Amino acid sequence: MPRRKRTTRFVASGTPYGKNSLPSQGLYKERSLYKRKYAAEENMIDFWYGNTLYGRVDEAGNAIYPSERYLKEVVGGDCLYCLNFVSDAYNGFINEFMTRNRIDPRFKYNKKLSPDALIPRTAWLSINKLYHQHVNKTYETFTGGYLRIRNRHSTIDGFDRFVEHFVDFLEPSAMNSPFTRTGIITGLSCTPNISGLCIEVGIEDYSDDRTKDVDFFMNYLYDSFRMVAQEHGFMVDKNAPWRLVFDFNSEKAKRYMRPYGISSDNLFDTYYHKSYTYDVPSLKVYLKEFYNSFAASRPGRSRTLLGANFENTYDDEYWIRVYSRIRQSEVSDKLNVVKYNKLVKDATTIKRRLNVNAALKHINKQFLGQLTPTV
Repeated sequence: MPRRKRTTRFVASGTPYGKNSLPSQGLYKERSLYKRKYAAEENMIDFWYGNTLYGRVDEAGNAIYPSERYLKEVVGGDCLYCLNFVSDAYNGFINEFMTRNRIDPRFKYNKKLSPDALIPRTAWLSINKLYHQHVNKTYETFTGGYLRIRNRHSTIDGFDRFVEHFVDFLEPSAMNSPFTRTGIITGLSCTPNISGLCIEVGIEDYSDDRTKDVDFFMNYLYDSFRMVAQEHGFMVDKNAPWRLVFDFNSEKAKRYMRPYGISSDNLFDTYYHKSYTYDVPSLKVYLKEFYNSFAASRPGRSRTLLGANFENTYDDEYWIRVYSRIRQSEVSDKLNVVKYNKLVKDATTIKRRLNVNAALKHINKQFLGQLTPTV
């Protein structure tokens, strides 16, 4: 967790001009300047280099995402939602910030932090929606590209062969483009906004260090912004200073969590789902749907559409094998053949002795702590 420090004023020490459009050498130099300039991390969180998975994994390292039943609309936003206590905290923050700065005649003219500019722009983003979009795009690439190479589609005579081809397609790129919900959540490219803990009050280029520096950190109102945010349980994002991130471990946060019976001790167990428990059910749905779509597009090729016998034909042990292979492909530290075979064998044994959920928990545990190296 980020260390709590007294909020102090930033001082100018050169303007960083880092932006993704720069050549690599220049980008490295400018990023280094930005990193040095804001190295103190006072009431800040660094999703790029420090607390990458904050709000996306629990204390044990399980990938998680919030239950939608605990969402609440963000005051002042356009159909934006976040966790209920985060919404309450933001309401407290924005009211106090406006009250504190109202007497300043310059306030209403401030470029980024005036009453007209300071509006919630983005908050919680649904991982389920993002996942659905991602897997459908993956299917389009699979059928529109991969299967056309060397006439691979002609070798598919049923669901088994279809899945075999699909996993073969996933494996080379799964570290950069994971397919499971768990892999996506723990990927570097996954937005922290899926946690339900974030609210953004600006629409800016995340790669533009000059905007962050000049328009936010060096803005004369930003010290007040940061100070009031801290008093209401928020940190600011070092690499997106318009993003407020709720610090559920802070003392200030407790007054907003307590009315809901929530503390940092029970937050994840109460408000969040463990994503691995839904990975295999999602695989079943999407791969069946993908196969049916593929088969329907090639009538008369003796490919039978899957029907009522699907669950019996492709049982839990089949999905344990498929899931293990996909998860193995998504992580950087892969098991050798002996350890991988043992994982599948042990998971199958656990399923037979206990249940499939226990087997999936065992598989998930094997890959805990491995950040998917997407960029």
